[in-house]
Amino acid sequence: MAKVYLSAAAHATDNPTKCPTKCGENVHCKAYMDIVEHRLCELGVEVKRSFKEQTGDAAMRNRVAEANAWGADIYYVAHTNAGGGRYSMTMCYPDKPSIAKADVFHKYRKCVKSHTVRTRTDLYEINATKMACMYDELFFHDNAEDCKWFHNGGMELLAEETVQALCEILGVTYKAPSTADSKVKELEARIKTLQSENDTLKKTVNTLTAKINNAKNALQ
Repeated sequence: MAKVYLSAAAHATDNPTKCPTKCGENVHCKAYMDIVEHRLCELGVEVKRSFKEQTGDAAMRNRVAEANAWGADIYYVAHTNAGGGRYSMTMCYPDKPSIAKADVFHKYRKCVKSHTVRTRTDLYEINATKMACMYDELFFHDNAEDCKWFHNGGMELLAEETVQALCEILGVTYKAPSTADSKVKELEARIKTLQSENDTLKKTVNTLTAKINNAKNALQ
């Protein structure tokens, strides 16, 4: 059975976005990866995705170590970008087998206006994995128009193209999802995003409440 390790963005401090809902890069990459994970499992691919709540260097190191020990066939990373661009990008190590796999991602990445393949040697997950790492920067989260597109169907389109690419790379037969199943996945991903946003809000409220209480105690 083909084995894929999934690693969604897990920045120590979540990057702000111009999304129509209040979410950060970590939040919407998790929602996207939920869809990818669900579809790969449907198609018979063995998937591992651990340390979901860890962030920063610890998350990357633990994920890579687990993937290497497990013997994954592909290590797939999903992030969104910033800096004023308007394109999608798949990055990989500069060896021929990795570039060939990234080119398959390029073949299927049709829902965006522009997609490019680039090689990198300075990213930990690309360097430290024993298997090929495909590292996606899906779109630019500092572009309001692209954020709106992503949260109104673009997420699902990108996820399905990723599944198609992974299936071809792994030699797994691809089958398109039913319309009903696609709608269920979309709703489930939105629910998880909202739950994550709510958890973040609760933490902020608790922090502010503690500060207020400390200030009141100081005045007594």
